[in-house]
Amino acid sequence: MAQIGYELQFAGPVAAIVWLPVGVGIAFLYLGGLRFWPGVLVGDLLANDYGALPLGSAIGQSCGNVLEVLTATVLLYRLVPRGDPLGSVGALGSMLVAICTGTAVSATIGSASLLLGNVITIDGLPDVWRTWWLGDSCGALIVLPLALAWARPAPGWWRRHGLEMALLVLAVTALSGLAMRHSEPLTYLVFPALIWAALRLGRRGATLAVAIAAGFAIWETTRQVGPFAYDSVTDSVLATQLYLAVAAFSTLCLAAVVSEREAFAASLAASRARLVETAANERRRIEQNLHDGAQQRLTAIGIRLDIAAREAPVAEAHLLKGAAEELTVAI
Repeated sequence: MAQIGYELQFAGPVAAIVWLPVGVGIAFLYLGGLRFWPGVLVGDLLANDYGALPLGSAIGQSCGNVLEVLTATVLLYRLVPRGDPLGSVGALGSMLVAICTGTAVSATIGSASLLLGNVITIDGLPDVWRTWWLGDSCGALIVLPLALAWARPAPGWWRRHGLEMALLVLAVTALSGLAMRHSEPLTYLVFPALIWAALRLGRRGATLAVAIAAGFAIWETTRQVGPFAYDSVTDSVLATQLYLAVAAFSTLCLAAVVSEREAFAASLAASRARLVETAANERRRIEQNLHDGAQQRLTAIGIRLDIAAREAPVAEAHLLKGAAEELTVAI
């Protein structure tokens, strides 16, 4: 992932459109546990480009990157206690807060390390911080939801949605290719396909569609092709990052709404099932009470009336037999 990130740089070590390893790191710790943070540190140290940066700046970047991943993961645990950051709009918003906070830590420490290492000047600090923050945020917003959506098994999902998923991938690929290889205003032509993915295929379709669309946008922009290929590298990076953020977050919001609707429907169905079961249990209880209580008593009364009718004089016997017959009808 780090090598891919280096390939997506316009110039130097601080101008990447997205930094995908941050999403991998957060997903790794969130799904596997915080105890694996040394692995993130080792991976970041190994991925550093020590030939392009002073040693102190490179180590400072690594420290900032590890703190970034830890901060985002801890906040994700705290802000989404139920463990489903993609399950509702509120949980998705909390995930965004965790990502933005964590990436701000890395952008601040990393930019300061570059400034202290004389890699950048004080005038360029705001642009570097913004590019760093948006690049890491976009990387996390693309990779983390993708990992969360596909990490949990879903038996039978491919059987139900495999064909539609294949059609979606073809549609997103075709529309992204068309939109990102022309300078005409066709940029958001892919959004109907992203909406389709979110509404029809939920979090899995949404995250995969966003990843494909983002890949086209990033690749074509780094090749100076498409609607975001400006003369200014800073403008190109900023425009691409904003496009990625808007596409990813809006699509994930729709997928979260779908998840909320499905959860509400499941809750409603479960509630209805509980009501039906409660009514059936009550009906069985009443039936049992009638059978073991009132019916037994009424039957006993009927038998006594028959006995009394046989032993009573004729006039009274007729009345007692009539009462016994009415009682039998009532039972």
